[in-house]
Amino acid sequence: MRPSRADIKYNCWVPSSGLSSPAVTVISQFQLSNATQASFVTNNRLAWAAAQRYRYCELGVRPDQLRQSWAWARIPLLLATLRCSDYVVHLDADAFVMRPEWGVESYLRQMQERRASLLVTRDYLDLKRSPINFGVHIARATDWTLRFFSEIYNMCACDSAKLLNWPAEQGLVVEWLQARGHDPLTGGGPVLVVDNAGLNRFHYPSWDHKRGESAVPAQAHIVHYACCVPARPPAGGKRNSRHGFDRSFDARINAAIGDFARIHAANLSAAGGVRVMLQPPARSTAEGGAAAPPAPLPWGGAMQLASSRWPCAAVGRRE
Repeated sequence: MRPSRADIKYNCWVPSSGLSSPAVTVISQFQLSNATQASFVTNNRLAWAAAQRYRYCELGVRPDQLRQSWAWARIPLLLATLRCSDYVVHLDADAFVMRPEWGVESYLRQMQERRASLLVTRDYLDLKRSPINFGVHIARATDWTLRFFSEIYNMCACDSAKLLNWPAEQGLVVEWLQARGHDPLTGGGPVLVVDNAGLNRFHYPSWDHKRGESAVPAQAHIVHYACCVPARPPAGGKRNSRHGFDRSFDARINAAIGDFARIHAANLSAAGGVRVMLQPPARSTAEGGAAAPPAPLPWGGAMQLASSRWPCAAVGRRE
């Protein structure tokens, strides 16, 4: 069984001013029924891609319906976009770039210095069950990366539990590292494991329990709103962990929107407020992809919708 790299359809946007060098592609995979939330997820990535001259690609359909965990969808998308990239940065749907003006070049340098093909961060919850977290990671376009992700995709073909539930593929990466004598908390070989403070910061430790709202600091770069937020009391009011936890995506993305709006109040005010991030972006409506006019974003630059069928075809292939 081999994850498809050419047959899946996905939307891509490219910077009107040309791609960065090295060529970086940002990817996400999700399917949300709430159009406002889906728009924020997409626009958050587009704002970052426009500021850094990255390509952004997103997948809205699970390529393999048997793999019910959306985590598995990232592998076919990653393999597809590695063909036209030097590096691919993956963001889970609940991970958000809080500072679009900051790129990932320092992490790319670390990968080059260590000759790493994959950079992941340590997890922040159950380190024994899953020492690493795949919510945000960077893959380098190498032959090793293509072989590695194809191998990981196939490792659980007979393990139905991992097709459905967390830790899904990141649990298999841990097994892969352990089988080769590496400590998953430090990595080894072509896999570099780094602290999660910058690239994949966990939102919960920044929660303001007195005010009942998320308070991610302004210097946070990429924040992962994983797991949960404090629940509201039965009668309504401020969220507080004394009342348990709310694991819904609605609650977590609303916390992210609130943090983003607070951190970028000045930029968003000049652009018309946070609603600019909640408007539907241009998407393909025709077979082969219809071109969309560039849309200026508060952080500068513009993004152009590329073909939805073969978005990598115009810039070559890596096989």
